[in-house]
Amino acid sequence: MKTGNFKKSGEGECKMKSRNLAILGVVIASFFVFSNIFSTSAMAAEPGFPKMVIKAGVSVNTDFNFYKACVKFGELMKERTKGAVEVEVFPNGQLGNDEQMAEQIRNGIIQMWAGGNATLAMYKGWEPLSATCLPFILKQDTEETQNNFLNQLYEMPFMKEMAETGAKTSGIRALNLNLFYGLRHVTTKNKPIKTPADLKGLKIRTMPSAIGRVAMEELGANATPMSFTETYTALQMGVIDGQENPSATIYAGKLYEVQKYLSLTGHSTQSICLTIAEKFYQGLSPELRTIFQQAANDATKYQTELQLRDNKQALEQLKQKGMIVNTVNRAEFIEKTKDAWKKFPQIPKDFYDKFMNALK
Repeated sequence: MKTGNFKKSGEGECKMKSRNLAILGVVIASFFVFSNIFSTSAMAAEPGFPKMVIKAGVSVNTDFNFYKACVKFGELMKERTKGAVEVEVFPNGQLGNDEQMAEQIRNGIIQMWAGGNATLAMYKGWEPLSATCLPFILKQDTEETQNNFLNQLYEMPFMKEMAETGAKTSGIRALNLNLFYGLRHVTTKNKPIKTPADLKGLKIRTMPSAIGRVAMEELGANATPMSFTETYTALQMGVIDGQENPSATIYAGKLYEVQKYLSLTGHSTQSICLTIAEKFYQGLSPELRTIFQQAANDATKYQTELQLRDNKQALEQLKQKGMIVNTVNRAEFIEKTKDAWKKFPQIPKDFYDKFMNALK
């Protein structure tokens, strides 16, 4: 009897265990089914972007802030597209000088380039942009106030219209036109520049564009167009006597090694443009275009903060490196360059009038 009772009890326990295991199996299976459903729903809710690798070029070395802005742009794009969009930034003119990279943008060889607005103004549709680079055209007396004004200027309807026309006509779209670069000053090797007469006959490296040359031409210098990548060597070998750039650029380019004097002429103000191939841009989805634009704006803000800081610090750093810094009577320089605008008939009169009204 005892044995029989034990057998029945064992059978009962086995049936109960089997039933429990079956229930557990159903629970586990349900968990995986629902987990898969929720996972699939979550994945479907996230936007998917096509994988792409973008080539972006700059002519300067990795110490320059607009190179750093391009790197920041790439970081933001990768983060905001969950790794779908990668940006490879090529410094030191690895992809060519500014003009060559702008042409590569137009021909679809590379997707992005960052360089001076004066270079962009060389292309059809972008000619009115030259107005922003004219000598002493901005009336604000600090880089901070100039930057604030330029941010407002580029949001004005007539400037937005110009930028849209430039993109469609040239094949180069500007994601942002105000990566602020700063006031340009003259450096020389043998003597300081205190008056316009001191520039007479000196070979001064300028940007290759007409708007980049005009200030030095009006002041009596022998303006010598040259890519920035060639400038250090040309100064070192005495091919040119001097050059003009913002203070942070002079420091980052180590020009203090081949120049003795820094004269604070502040003869023009330059911004950098962050550009993208128009055909490539138009092939992006509206959502992806928005991400590109916001990343460009955020990278611009990052760069401008660095540049404003570094332009100030560079003045002291250049003095520590042995450069002699002097101020000038800007009124004399302004008087000599007051008719520079007449050399640019390609700036439409109606645009120029709107631009001059915006300056008031």
